Amino acid sequence: MTDPDPPSALDVLESEVKRSLRARALELERRLGPLEGAVLAYRRALEAEVARDYAAAHSLRFERPAGKTRLSAATALHELVMGLPELAPHAAEPELLPADPGEPADRLDPARLDRARLDPARLDPARKAIADVLPHIAAELAERTLVILGSLGGRKRELPEALAARTEWIDTSQGGAHAVGNLPARVRQGRVLGIVICEQAISHKHTEPVVAAARGAGVPVGFAGKGGNAGIARALRAIEQQLGDGPDEAAGSGSSD
Repeated sequence: MTDPDPPSALDVLESEVKRSLRARALELERRLGPLEGAVLAYRRALEAEVARDYAAAHSLRFERPAGKTRLSAATALHELVMGLPELAPHAAEPELLPADPGEPADRLDPARLDRARLDPARLDPARKAIADVLPHIAAELAERTLVILGSLGGRKRELPEALAARTEWIDTSQGGAHAVGNLPARVRQGRVLGIVICEQAISHKHTEPVVAAARGAGVPVGFAGKGGNAGIARALRAIEQQLGDGPDEAAGSGSSD
């Protein structure tokens, strides 16, 4: 049996281009997912008002569906729009995890602009319990686990102790196409509270089934770039936001870093 021919230079270049474009596409999804979710929540609030007014005018029974009010949905959408990098001020993000040497500082998460008005000590896990920093994630840790997924090469970041004890690291650099194992099934079974995807250090074949399962089950997803401390902190904040928004809106957001 002859060994297969090694890939040509063009094959290698094509593979690299595809990998790079997939990473950029995931980055766009991370940025646009919360916006799309906020627009959907605003649409649902407007539709609820139209249905209520019509029902009242025609003496029909109407029960308002769960979800944000028109004002709260509009406020959330406004904050996300104003947090776009093209519009947001260049403010330093309070640290949830220590920055990596040589790693560019991440921008403030648009969905958490109010964090900038808080004492940064509140976001320092060494000074505050994880429940004070990420209350919704902390509330879920007793029953479910957090998963961090990426081609990590055996490297794990240091997390606050309470979070580290309930975090599963899945290194896709080992195990080929089956590296994610039964993760999609566990997501659908409600055993995972959120997924951090290091989208710049992972193959599309690993992310696709996991993201699809998360969307179907309403499990929050955060994107962490290459998996540095700042990226993971950003992803955790995105998951915290989605948990706080509730299952209906988290599913609509299509994300999240």
